[in-house]
Amino acid sequence: MRGNRGGIMGWSGTARAMFVLFILLWPKTVFANGGPLHDPADAYGRLTFDEQSGIMLVRERVSFRIGDGVGDDASGPKGAAVSVEYELWNPGGVDREVDVLFLVPSREQVTVTTGGVRLDTGTPGVIPANWSARKSASVVDPLSGKALRFTARGSQTEEAAGTQFALTFAAGEKKLVTIRYMDRGGFYTRGVVRPLYAHLYYLTPAKYWEGAPQVELELTFASPGARVYSNMTLERLDAYTYRGTLKELPDEEWSFSYMYPHRLLFPTNIELDHNLLVLGTAAAAAALAALAALWTRRSYIFLLASLGIMAFTGYYISRMGGYPFNPIFVGLTDAAVGVALLVSYSVIRRRIKRTR
Repeated sequence: MRGNRGGIMGWSGTARAMFVLFILLWPKTVFANGGPLHDPADAYGRLTFDEQSGIMLVRERVSFRIGDGVGDDASGPKGAAVSVEYELWNPGGVDREVDVLFLVPSREQVTVTTGGVRLDTGTPGVIPANWSARKSASVVDPLSGKALRFTARGSQTEEAAGTQFALTFAAGEKKLVTIRYMDRGGFYTRGVVRPLYAHLYYLTPAKYWEGAPQVELELTFASPGARVYSNMTLERLDAYTYRGTLKELPDEEWSFSYMYPHRLLFPTNIELDHNLLVLGTAAAAAALAALAALWTRRSYIFLLASLGIMAFTGYYISRMGGYPFNPIFVGLTDAAVGVALLVSYSVIRRRIKRTR
């Protein structure tokens, strides 16, 4: 009997050891997106990011390519082609099956490839409960640096949406995953001369991966001359390209805005500021022309200067009050400037005649 008990106890110990070894060697499954997810068993509980996934994000490269046709009208936000490269590494000694959740600020179609193969994707319909976007509710004018809050005529309506796909890692394997989508972005037209365009990219979910990845950011414009504001430091390489490198993931999302300074004379895109500067310059020019006409007793000097001043204000005051009042206010302003110049010319002529 004792021998049998010992055999049974020995067999039980061996079974337990084999079971533990089986668990250790079985391929692991985690959920991720820029950060790993913890998926509650049997769908009970909330979906949350997993802070101990065992998968490392080595490098993240984000590239926005802005197409043609931006900055010349205020019809709405323009699209940007976004390409994201994730270099992922399984440093452990076991195979892993990874379900990845990639978050974007709009419900656009997302394509995912790795090793030249396009992966199947799905939409989970929920966002991790322990994550929220860390972003500003304002857009910054690149010329003046002023922050403007989004309003009815300046909106950036983002709603985080997830795209889920599966990856399989052998022990110690690295994978390069490429994610592409179109980002419609947002735009701002209230109180500015030229429309502002804004885009957002979620960086903070990647904090849930293991490691401290290098983050590379790039903007490429199809048309030169864009002025850019970015909350992450970017270097202007040429008239088309901006680029920046972060040593670690930041504590906020990457947001940037841009505009084209067409018909802007002064370093501000704020409508009131720019128009007042234009009118002030026009008034100063008129005063100098009046002094010159009175000094030389030649009234035509002011008349010629007035033609130039009218052309100056007509060109640089192109927006006032916004839709639908813009043509009315701009027209009234041009008329007021014209009347003021005409009255000034009449006064100058009378004074010159009196001194003769």
